[in-house]
Amino acid sequence: MKGDTDHDNIASQHVMTAVGMRLVAEDERLKYYRTTWTAGPSSVSEPGAQLRHATNQVEKE
Repeated sequence: MKGDTDHDNIASQHVMTAVGMRLVAEDERLKYYRTTWTAGPSSVSEPGAQLRHATNQVEKE
């Protein structure tokens, strides 16, 4: 899975790192993130669980 965000979008950067994505590159406009998803019990039974958890963590801060 790949994602990108503007340099000043700190909340999106936090969510991407919270779900296990890592920063792989950046240019003058964007930061690029990537991760490899593996099938597991939580990803099969409840899609999006990690993202919801990460989003909740950002909202609490």
